[in-house]
Amino acid sequence: MITRVIKRDGREVVFNIEKIASAIHKALDASTETNIKDPAQPRSQTSLELATLVAERIDQMGQRCPTIERIQDTVEQVLMETGFPETAKRYILYRSQRTHVREMKTHLMQAFHAMNPLATPAQGTSAAGKSPMMNQIPQTASDQLLKYGRTGACSYNLLYVLSPAVSQAHQNLDLFIHQLESYALTYADQPIDLRPLFSGGFRSGQASIRQPSDIRSYAALAGVATASIRQEISGSVYLLHFDRAMADGVRATRQRLGTRFGNWLPPEQAGALADEDTALATYQAMDAVLNQFKTQCFQSQSGESQTCVLFGLETDPESRLVTGKLLEAAGKVAGENPANSPLRKQPRLIYRLAAGVNLQPGDPNHDLFLLACQCCAQTGQPEFAFADPPTTNLATVTINLPRCAILARNDLNLFYQRLEHLLSLAIDSLLERYKTLQSLGCGNFPFLHGQPLPAADPAQADATTLASQLGKGSLAIGLTGLAETLVSLVGRHHGQSREAKDLGLEIVRMMQQTCTAASDRTGILFLLLADSDPLVARSFAESDRRQYGQIAGVTSHPAYTPGFSLPCRPILENEDRIRLESPYHQLVDAGRVLRVCRSTDAATSPGSIAAFVLQAAGSGVGQIIFDSLGD
Repeated sequence: MITRVIKRDGREVVFNIEKIASAIHKALDASTETNIKDPAQPRSQTSLELATLVAERIDQMGQRCPTIERIQDTVEQVLMETGFPETAKRYILYRSQRTHVREMKTHLMQAFHAMNPLATPAQGTSAAGKSPMMNQIPQTASDQLLKYGRTGACSYNLLYVLSPAVSQAHQNLDLFIHQLESYALTYADQPIDLRPLFSGGFRSGQASIRQPSDIRSYAALAGVATASIRQEISGSVYLLHFDRAMADGVRATRQRLGTRFGNWLPPEQAGALADEDTALATYQAMDAVLNQFKTQCFQSQSGESQTCVLFGLETDPESRLVTGKLLEAAGKVAGENPANSPLRKQPRLIYRLAAGVNLQPGDPNHDLFLLACQCCAQTGQPEFAFADPPTTNLATVTINLPRCAILARNDLNLFYQRLEHLLSLAIDSLLERYKTLQSLGCGNFPFLHGQPLPAADPAQADATTLASQLGKGSLAIGLTGLAETLVSLVGRHHGQSREAKDLGLEIVRMMQQTCTAASDRTGILFLLLADSDPLVARSFAESDRRQYGQIAGVTSHPAYTPGFSLPCRPILENEDRIRLESPYHQLVDAGRVLRVCRSTDAATSPGSIAAFVLQAAGSGVGQIIFDSLGD
């Protein structure tokens, strides 16, 4: 007779037949099968009889202290032999799900243990005796707690929120769900124009903040507003028309100083002194706000969440002063910190370009364009953008494109079948997340959706959930590693042969058509994103290298090439890189980035940067990033 059982951790506990009966009862409920001999018999009685048969079967084997696995195997056999095949299937599924939950809990505890700074005190020291973490920002107690929280939230979402197929695909790195820890809590990116926010003041938390009256207070409140937004979203904040928003502060400062100096100086001298002090105050304000933005950076599950500052198209004197001083303050960082220092990290500065505004000599802002090129030569920033500002991105799922090619083994039909399957999974995952976000209350976003509403917008006054707000947002499907995908399929990437280029365009076009079809079918905007997240590209490459080994030109690199970009090696002429990559910019909706690897001193000069930008103008390129030295 069975008296004790051995649990999975090796402990012996008292045998309880009711636990077997309870598990069988749940499987019977799921299958709706009945006892063939007595269809009217209650399931509770049927399950208890079956559990008794299981105990007798194990007793006949001579096992007085069986393992949990032996008991579960016997349950499956008894169910099949006694005419409950569907119940057996449900029990097997239940057992598999329980196993998965246990494995995830074990994995979570292992992840927590790995993050414990006391668990591995000897790690992180190189052969030279220096820690490889020296050039990284130190991990404080608050940072560690955030990591524990994010890891726990990710595990919970994988176990209980995502569908099993999507959860498994993410864990296998067939695809990557960005900001997984915030899956059921918030959305990703938020563009905002600060000027309407500042007009009349705004609310931050429990405090009401009056309209600023000086460029320094404008800059300080820009930092406050950005920090408040970052607490409510999981991705990046895009500050639209930053120069225009700050220009009001320049005007207020200039007027106040002019009035003060005019009380004791002649008008001409008072005006000159006011201009000088306003310029100094503007520089100090831009330097301070950049420092604020830098300290707000934090690590999310898919990389750095950033503050993105868009500027450059305003031509009035006050906006031009803001742009000039912002670039001057950004350029100062290069001289104060080494290239690999975390203190050199900046928010993303995005200098917008337009014909007739700043591209050609004689344009009103051409001098500022040249100053931006000089700043970029020193720091790698700003980025240069021809494309329109981004819309609100709610969520992103990136597909491991190179793995589809590796598993296809040069068979294009198999490649497209696997890609279609992953696209379907990504769309289903994004739609599920969209439904979850719709149920969130506006009270979860006190800053973004708690500001005083304009009198002309009473329709939003009664809104209690985000359902009415999300229609303005988009869902993104990301692609990365196109170059490695093509190498795996045809032996060359899109910069090496016409065949590879045509195939690359065909793949991206197919993904774009799938996004368009999903938009038409659901009424929700789906975008194709050329993903440039370095953590995703590195994670995909490392996973594929572990599973499939070193594949020349594919897994042989530390990370996959971002989006549809060409590899930095070999070096291409500017005209060739623009010609080869620009067709892909027409096919994707977001992430239209042309990355330029600055490998020589000549390539980093302001003149060469300006020349490259002018060459790209009119080619359809959305944005240009000059990678910093050493990246």
